[in-house]
Order: sequence, then structure tokens, then C-alpha cells
Amino acid sequence: MSNHYESQLKKRSQELLDIEATWSQKREALVEMTTLFADIQAYNVNDANNTDARKSVSLSTGHAISTWSAAMCLIEIKRTQVFIAGIIEAIKTMLIKTTDRPIHILDAGCGPYGILSLIPALYFSSSDIKFHLIDIIPENIHSVQTIIEALGIKDYFGGIHQEDATQFIWQEPYPLHIVISETMLNALRKEPQVAITKQLAPQLAPDGIFIPQEITIDLMMVDEFGKHKQHLNNVFDFCNADYETKLGTIMTLTRESFNGAKDIIPLKSISLPHSYDPTLHSLEFYTTIRVFGEHFLRNNDCSLTLPFYFSQPNKNPLSPNTMLNFEYHISNTPGIRVTVIN
Repeated sequence: MSNHYESQLKKRSQELLDIEATWSQKREALVEMTTLFADIQAYNVNDANNTDARKSVSLSTGHAISTWSAAMCLIEIKRTQVFIAGIIEAIKTMLIKTTDRPIHILDAGCGPYGILSLIPALYFSSSDIKFHLIDIIPENIHSVQTIIEALGIKDYFGGIHQEDATQFIWQEPYPLHIVISETMLNALRKEPQVAITKQLAPQLAPDGIFIPQEITIDLMMVDEFGKHKQHLNNVFDFCNADYETKLGTIMTLTRESFNGAKDIIPLKSISLPHSYDPTLHSLEFYTTIRVFGEHFLRNNDCSLTLPFYFSQPNKNPLSPNTMLNFEYHISNTPGIRVTVIN
């Protein structure tokens, strides 16, 4: 039998996932979740006195965002909604694909709320699924343990590890069926998403699922005048705008990508078209995230998919027909690096 806190979290999660709910109703549901967590003495996102919670942790492969930043991610409506819906579908898919019970799910970078594990757990039986959590920040581990205890759902959880996910080794005697890691910024910069995928994906069972299933970075040539004109006319079609030209896909990250690759990963070379005008066009990286199946986050859906400027008009001007060579660097400041080939 569920307790009061579990019932309240399930109610708010249903409001979030309800396709008929309004944007304001979904936002209210997420804000109420943070209030619920504060009530049970987990991390309180509104505690202005806890300055330590706003400090990120530097890694050799990027930085782990602060407890406060990770908590605030919850309130990004579409981001949270799409990830949770995709994870629930992935679990259903895995329960069909294998007779193993329970299936084991690793949440790498769970943050203070473990929301990508906690909410999906409410939709399944503890005999069918078992979550294992990783986070490098002690306050996050303490907070998520507090929530699990208060909700009365300890049966859904195995190990809770304070570790660097980029170094984590799955040592359990049973298969690892699903890995969840949402440790990224737009254009896969600064945070260790690539390094974590590279480390954990090879440890999956042969038919295992990595979430997100696919992240793509496209190089776009954007007519800034045309964009401004469309926006003035209240035309906000970010996916099929007349002012955008796709020059190519720079990078695709899946569970199969970059296994065994070194810390400098060659990507693609792209030649700027003859129509490129350095006084008019910006060059931008667009990020698309396929969480699972048909659950996508596309350009401008949330902070993870905001365009990232590589070059703006009259700044770092390039010439038509210039060749650009792209690499991904895994380092303490990971991201895409560009070399101009004249």
C-alpha cells in the first residue's frame, strides 16, 4: 500500500504526463514535486543559505553540475516530461525483450531527486525492476536516499553509489539492462555525457538500452535577417524555418558510438557553401535528443537543445567554400573543436 508521499508524487507525475494537461498545470505539478521533496527533508531548492549546493564539481572529463542546478532541471517541463515518458516506454520494451527479473537499471548522475528513477518506479512492480544510482556529490546521495525512505520504495533500489560515473564498473553478478544518463548541455559541451556513454555503454547486456538512445548535433547555416523577420511576424516554426540550412550532421552519439575511441574523436569535415555570407549568416550547432522510441527533444524544446553559436555575422568571419574539420575532445572542458582548413 502506498503512503501519502508516494501517492502525492504519483498524482503529480500523472499530471505531468497527461497529454491533455496545460503547460501551466504541468509546471505546477513539477513545482509541487519540489515542495514535496522539501517537506520530507530532502534537498530544498529554495534554501538560499545553502551556498555549497551551488558549487559544481570538476572532473577530468567535464564538470558535474551543482545540486541546485540539478534540482532546477526538474522544472524544465518538456525536458522532464519527455525523459520520463521515454524511460517508462524503454522499461516496458525491456520487460518484453527479456525474461530476466528484475531488470537492472543504472541511473548515472541521479542528482538530488533521482527523478528519472523515482517516477518510473511508480509505474512498475518492484519484482520487475531494480534501480541502481550513481552521483559524485554527497548531498545528492543523501537527498535521494531521504526521498526513497520517505516514499517507502526501498524495494525498487539496489546500490546507491557516490562515484564518478565516467569511471564506474558494473560489478553485480547479473546483466545491466538499461543505463540512464542525462549529464549534458546543448552541443554536448562542458558536461561528461560522452565520457559516461563511452564508459557505461559497453557494460550493457547485448540487447540493453542506453538512454538517451541517440543524440545528434547538426551544423546549421542560419540567415539572421530572415530569422528576425519571421519572429517579428510571429512565425515561430523552429523546426522548418525558411532561414535555416542544414550543412550536415557533425556528430551522432549512441550506445555503439566511440567504443574504444581515444579522448580526441575525429568527426566530420564540411565545406561552407558558396551561398554562405559572413555578414548575414550565423553557424550554429543544433542538438536533437531521441530519449527512446518516438520521444524526442528537438531544437529549442529545452535548454539541452538550444542552438549553440559557432560563428555569428561579422564575428570570426569565414569565407564561402572554407573547409571546417570537426573533432570531439573528452577533457576537463569537453566539446566539439573546429579547425579551419584554408
